[in-house]
Amino acid sequence: MAYLHELVLDTVTTGTSADYDATNYSTVEMWCEFSAGTSAGVVALEGAARKGYTGTWVSLGTATQAASTVTRTPVSIAGGAGNVAIGAIRARISTNIVGGTVTVFLIAN
Repeated sequence: MAYLHELVLDTVTTGTSADYDATNYSTVEMWCEFSAGTSAGVVALEGAARKGYTGTWVSLGTATQAASTVTRTPVSIAGGAGNVAIGAIRARISTNIVGGTVTVFLIAN
């Protein structure tokens, strides 16, 4: 069974993670740990057809921050109604983090 547990962004306010192959996973989750003092910011979990894709990635979910807490954004990528089949995943800070930082993990199996 394939498994991914990666620290992809570490104590940052802006940025985009590397992209990761998602073809062997049925479940993908993004965990965002916002530091104390964080008052705003959005982290997007994004997908594309393949690693290395240079076009616009699709949003699979977001973590919006208004106070310092841990936010979990689970996304199922199994086939079927309401689900999305994807080849690659990444995390991207779509709205800069204000007043603190964020650490982001991608976890999949």
